[in-house]
Amino acid sequence: NSLSYYQGYFVTNERLDQTLTSWAPYASGEIELVEEGVIPGIYQLTLGAGVRYNQEKKEFSLVSSATSMSSNVEVVLLPVETAEETWKEWTGDIQLSYTPFSNEYGTLLSYLKYGHGYKGGHFNAGLTITGGDPEQDIDPVEPEFIDAIEFGIRSRWFDDRVILNAAAFRYWYQDLQVFDITNEAGKLPIQKLLNGDANVLGAEAELRVKPDLLVEDYIGSWALLFPNLVSANLGWLDTEFGSFVVTKTAPQPRGPPEPRHFDYRGNALVTAPEWNFSAIAEWEFPLFGWGSLVPQYDLNWRSKAYLDPQMVDPISQDAYWVHNARIAYRTPDDRIELAFWVSNLFKEEYKVDVFDVTRDGNTILEVWSEPRMYGVTLSLNW
Repeated sequence: NSLSYYQGYFVTNERLDQTLTSWAPYASGEIELVEEGVIPGIYQLTLGAGVRYNQEKKEFSLVSSATSMSSNVEVVLLPVETAEETWKEWTGDIQLSYTPFSNEYGTLLSYLKYGHGYKGGHFNAGLTITGGDPEQDIDPVEPEFIDAIEFGIRSRWFDDRVILNAAAFRYWYQDLQVFDITNEAGKLPIQKLLNGDANVLGAEAELRVKPDLLVEDYIGSWALLFPNLVSANLGWLDTEFGSFVVTKTAPQPRGPPEPRHFDYRGNALVTAPEWNFSAIAEWEFPLFGWGSLVPQYDLNWRSKAYLDPQMVDPISQDAYWVHNARIAYRTPDDRIELAFWVSNLFKEEYKVDVFDVTRDGNTILEVWSEPRMYGVTLSLNW
């Protein structure tokens, strides 16, 4: 990967190379603790578990050069910087599943699950020019760990015409890998991975209904007026950083730059809205042996979210809706589909990312959503 920057009187160039070698054997199993019909009130009780051994090795190198803009000739080539690290970790999960009944009306399953997860470490690398002298460095990023507990239900009713799933969960992160701008005095604004602890409490629910099949026995062909699929998802999150202190060098009105400590403890996680909701409705209208028309409409809503660990309003996105629509023609054998679609139907404007470079660049860079777009998609299924 190669990068080029202009800073002051220099054009700086970086070449980053990384080699990843990993392997992860995995084993899992399940045992039935109570067989069907043995204990009244228990249709099935099972215990499942899985274990994985993870080993990752990363070899990272950085070579940089700086070309003087004044002479346009002089090139200062810095020696290759290298770093190597190997991470080893055991991960796994265990789940107890309880099915109180499964009959002609439906099936209900509840579960309690614990899991321990892991994400390998990384390297930050960059070239900076401080006081006219180019400097390059490679900073290691610690692996990320998570311990998670989840309790939920899964249910299917009336021959899968209604599906309802719900879950509540709690996550404990250690050394969560978080992107942040290290816009230090006299240095390039570079997005780096940082480590910080975090806690997450949440719940989610999913409902899928086939309305046309639910009513077809009562109103016959008029059931075509009802969607053949309605799906909705609702989620709630309560997130906060635990121990997360970042030290950055900030310019001063007088004198040399001084290090400052930024404490993000108690702030909400990045891009983690408290509430989110999505829904989709789809119809299918037969064309008397000539195939079918399939209109579809979906929407998404997110409450306010912060796009930076600082948790300040200028670097946040207020609640917003996004609407999308689609209509497709399908051949009788479902092998060909021609679809016309429009995304962001009402031209909703919302930020997807923000970069705070106020400490040296005195500005905030914002990345905005895509505008309303139209398109045609041809799909072939053979």
